[in-house]
Amino acid sequence: MTAKKTYITVLNVYSCLSVVLLHGSAFWNFRKTPGWIADNFVESFFYFAVPVFVMLSGATLMDYRERCTTKEYFKKRVRKTVIPFLFWSIVGLFFVIWRDGSGSVDLHPVAILDAVINCRYIGIYYFFIIIFGVYLAIPVFSAIPKEKRQRTFLYCILAALAVNVLLPFLASLTGGAVRHNGEFTFAVCSGYLLYALVGYYLDAYMPSRKVRIPLYLLGILGFAALFLGTLFLSYRDGAINQLFKGYVNLPCVLYATAVFLFFKAFPFDKLPQWLLRVLTFFGGQTFGIYLIHVQLMTIFNKALHIVPQSFAERMGFAVLIFVLSGLLTKLLQKIPVLKQFIP
Repeated sequence: MTAKKTYITVLNVYSCLSVVLLHGSAFWNFRKTPGWIADNFVESFFYFAVPVFVMLSGATLMDYRERCTTKEYFKKRVRKTVIPFLFWSIVGLFFVIWRDGSGSVDLHPVAILDAVINCRYIGIYYFFIIIFGVYLAIPVFSAIPKEKRQRTFLYCILAALAVNVLLPFLASLTGGAVRHNGEFTFAVCSGYLLYALVGYYLDAYMPSRKVRIPLYLLGILGFAALFLGTLFLSYRDGAINQLFKGYVNLPCVLYATAVFLFFKAFPFDKLPQWLLRVLTFFGGQTFGIYLIHVQLMTIFNKALHIVPQSFAERMGFAVLIFVLSGLLTKLLQKIPVLKQFIP
């Protein structure tokens, strides 16, 4: 396995596990207890996961023209993401009926279409909507000649960071005294597309150690804002304060960038071979784990009446769900009629 493939595989697995741990925590159930502080730490520490998934897409897909045509690129995206999204969204319809009863779901075709598009059956599928937009933009950026990419991408990243991320964040710090004017935006790199460009840039143009250290320090500040800032403001307000939350908010951008860079620079060739084999196994199952882990959690809660109570139980339960989801994904991939829906 090449060094690039190794760090991408490990980061992919770590991000997937992070998502499951996030969904296993009780962060959104605010209470002034040590348990919530621990949940807040988990929420903050693993908050990078969704942005890093987008960064990995940028790192792995931006050079697709070296491997296939644009037509083939889109065919692969449809086969590997759009079809599974639609299939598992419909499965989600029946899952909700089982969980909440038939009266909980409007079965009119228009209502079903609306629920699928807006991820009402399985809420975490919102990530597909994000990534579909990124997929549409990648052919535009990949058409930029390689000799011009470094400066062009850096300009896009810095402009988006300043206009789309920093300015709204600074305005939010004023508590509404200065409102952010959303009409002023760097539209060519809006939303999560920033992460795709950052992922490609860090993968293709590894920063020097002199640059990495300040980026790591900024990442630590981003994490501190997510954890300590949210802790202080939530205790002050008696409810969860989301000033520092948001995947395209400055704290998360800084933190996710530092996490990606850390994994890119880490010498994974020094890890034990058995550990790399385990990571490689789960690296092939991360998409399936994302698709089914929430349903598996609910089945354990509702059907088996396994509802973890303490913080340690919730984290252990999340790790168990991650492993079981990976094994179940591997099994489903061996069934001919299902493997196309869980690649």
